[in-house]
Amino acid sequence: MSNTYMDGVNWNDKQIKLNVKELLEGLTISAKVGTAKNTNFKCINGFPNEQDWTALNITFSYEMTLKNKVKLEAGVSISEYLIIGVGGTLSLKRDFNLKFLPLSQTDVTFKILVCSADEEEDDKQQDKEEKERCFR
Repeated sequence: MSNTYMDGVNWNDKQIKLNVKELLEGLTISAKVGTAKNTNFKCINGFPNEQDWTALNITFSYEMTLKNKVKLEAGVSISEYLIIGVGGTLSLKRDFNLKFLPLSQTDVTFKILVCSADEEEDDKQQDKEEKERCFR
């Protein structure tokens, strides 16, 4: 799934994929962690936001064919971006004030593709091309 908010994310190459056949045939769950620059927050505690945010993505994908006639592919991708800003002040009275500013942003992407499930090779290629065109 393509999401413009995730263009700058450096995902860790290691990811977890689960095939939960016992729960629902055709359902796959994957998770990955990485770092990202988040341009939606210009400043954190009065300082420019130049730090890397922690990024977590969980994707649920489901594929099935209904009565050998209709193919269904659906997916939900949830990305969470997290950072904790830390700031403090010291007064002339030697009072020290410390603050933590946790920030987060959540992006949710949905996709649903429904098409005929024709078994001929030409139709498979056409479905593949149509799918690629639809999800760019």
